Amino acid sequence: MNKAFDQDRENPSTILPLTTAQEAIYVAHLLDNSEISFNIAHYREINGEIDADLLSKAIGLVVEKTPAYRSVVKIIDDFPCLEVKSSVDNTLTLVDLSKELRPDAAAKLWMHQESRKSFNLARYPLFKFILIKIGPVQFYLFSCIHHIIADAAGAYQCERNVFEVYAALIREEQVDVPEGLDQALKLEEIYKTSLAFKVDQAFWKGELSGIDQQISLSCRSSVSDKLFYRARAELSDYELFSFKEFCYKNKFSL
Repeated sequence: MNKAFDQDRENPSTILPLTTAQEAIYVAHLLDNSEISFNIAHYREINGEIDADLLSKAIGLVVEKTPAYRSVVKIIDDFPCLEVKSSVDNTLTLVDLSKELRPDAAAKLWMHQESRKSFNLARYPLFKFILIKIGPVQFYLFSCIHHIIADAAGAYQCERNVFEVYAALIREEQVDVPEGLDQALKLEEIYKTSLAFKVDQAFWKGELSGIDQQISLSCRSSVSDKLFYRARAELSDYELFSFKEFCYKNKFSL
């Protein structure tokens, strides 16, 4: 894309070109009839008291420092671009399912349905955080993003930053919000001018040679379920040793 993208003088938002990966995701999203294939959703189980106001504040502070989470797609002169908004709206939704007959089952069904709602790429936000109450001190924190603004690793890091900021707010300490700088464009440019890129390009040209050209995406099956669960647990010394031994025997890195 040989265009110059400058600051929009009428709007304090920043206009940036899409990376090659984002361009591919954008086109694939347009071809996706389900409109949910690029939703990345997961939830965490929280057992214990939680201050929803401080959690909402923590999310807002992190999003303010994370440009990707303030981004939408904007079409300028027929080119899709990334528009990074300067302001942050309310970032946390509260849902109380604790009065349901089976709160846990109701919450999981609700999250499954929520994960299958499509994002409008031109409309902010392209993420959502939802705190679901299923008991007096039992919650699920559900989050969902569109892949065009981040991948699963990026979503995990953003969530981790939220928890660290929330913990600082709870302890009434000075809050040091991590900078969620998006360096994808810079890193892509460095890669494209590197020797590694030429080596990779030569490898894949050889690997893919002789393969029939793909002429249609019509046979692609729709996505049935993209929701996954993440939990944290501590391993004993014995369990950790066994895990390392398993990795060593099967010759892959922990």
